[in-house]
Amino acid sequence: MIGTTKLGTTTQPEPGAVDLSATVPLLMRWRAAVAARETAERVEAELKEQYKSTLRALNAETGYLLDANGVRRSVVTCKATSSFQGTAFRKARPDLVEQFEHLKEVKVLDTNALKKQFPEVYKAFQTVAIRPDWKAVDDLTNQNTAADK
Repeated sequence: MIGTTKLGTTTQPEPGAVDLSATVPLLMRWRAAVAARETAERVEAELKEQYKSTLRALNAETGYLLDANGVRRSVVTCKATSSFQGTAFRKARPDLVEQFEHLKEVKVLDTNALKKQFPEVYKAFQTVAIRPDWKAVDDLTNQNTAADK
């Protein structure tokens, strides 16, 4: 299979074995799908933020909403997460920072040394991302539409 990766080995097509013009419609559909997803994600984030700020405002005003049966329902619940706002803490409480800040030893994989000493092993585990060259797609699309005229 062309462009597949298994433990770092990528098969390459023979020169001239693939008609690149056949990939243009697929890449154009891909581009449209990516743009649609990005738009949907942006709209979703905006709606989520509007929803949250509306709930915050309602909660601050009354603390509850009435459901269809007229029963009071809490508008907002607050649940602590495991995330800690370290930057905000450092700014707000510099008096405590020195007391609770210390170095931690963490084991990390030295990938630069591995690459130098065992390049073939490094390459076998190196991640490969296959991305379309949108400029080339645009050029091919323009060439194809010019040839059709």
